[in-house]
Amino acid sequence: GVPCESLSEAKRELARRDLVELTKGNELEALECAIVTAEELGIDNETLTPAFRRLAQLKLKTATGGSNIPALHDAISRAVELGLEAEPLAEARRRLVELELNAASRGDNPERLRQAVSAAAGIGLSGRPVGGAK
Repeated sequence: GVPCESLSEAKRELARRDLVELTKGNELEALECAIVTAEELGIDNETLTPAFRRLAQLKLKTATGGSNIPALHDAISRAVELGLEAEPLAEARRRLVELELNAASRGDNPERLRQAVSAAAGIGLSGRPVGGAK
């Protein structure tokens, strides 16, 4: 039979290859699974770091296109943490302010509405209609 050490190394190499390939693509869930597997198998940070960055990009893009305020907030925080590009972050922040403004305008909390209007004005959204997803 094949020694266990060789099998472990082969599994690690396969996981590393999968991770590298998925880091190039757009499959958020598959990349997430590959990262978990790679971490469990002790894949090096040199391989994991680009995967974490790509995952953050995909989550930011997905959250920016949606209407889930907590998910978008989390995606922005993670993107900032990893130092992602400014433009997707700016777009995500605009979207977050739009969503918060929509939510605040439907609620009965005047302070929340004031904060949302102030945030919108701060990024230049005051003159734009607040609409749904792009």
